[in-house]
Formats: sequence, structure tokens, C-alpha cells
Amino acid sequence: MNHHKGVKPPAVENIWHIDCSLLKNMTETKISATDFHLLQTETEAQGELLAKERIERKAEVDSLRIEIEALKKTLQELLPDFIMRYRSTYKEQIQSYNPDLVSEGNQR
Repeated sequence: MNHHKGVKPPAVENIWHIDCSLLKNMTETKISATDFHLLQTETEAQGELLAKERIERKAEVDSLRIEIEALKKTLQELLPDFIMRYRSTYKEQIQSYNPDLVSEGNQR
């Protein structure tokens, strides 16, 4: 999995944290086989939809990356000092967006 430099993935223990105090107040509920099957079908359908949407978002991000690279190459050919100007502008934008990223040495 590709991560942007300076962006850390969430810790696994934070993803699956469950507030146990919520479980103490739950009472046992009986679910019919039909209701269970409907819940299972809905859960599977939602999982498939999320997987499809994830693939679509990845394709959109890949398309944007290609466009950005094409624009950078074109600008580099038109403006000899583009790379230096780009790095300076990029660093300024990171500084205004999230100063911690600059201190971690994130450069393009």
C-alpha cells in the first residue's frame, strides 16, 4: 500500500477499538433465521458496494496522478526553473496546511 510521506496509517488497535461499556447494557435479542439471512444479505451487498467504490476511487486517484505528472513534465519543458519553483511552492503550501509535515522532511 502506498502512503504519502509523512502520513502515518492509523494503528490497528485504534481501528477495532470497542467501548465495552456499551456491551454491558445490551440485552439478548432473538433474531429469526429469515431476519438473520436478510441482515447477512444486506451486509454482503454493502461490502460489495464498498469494495466497488474503493476500486473506483483508486482509479480516480491514479488518473489524477497521471494528469499531475503530465502537467509537471509540460511545465518543466516550458519553464527551465520549474522544478526549483515547484519545490519552493510545494514546501510553502505544506507549511500553511500542516507545518509538521515540513519538519519530517517531506519533499516532492
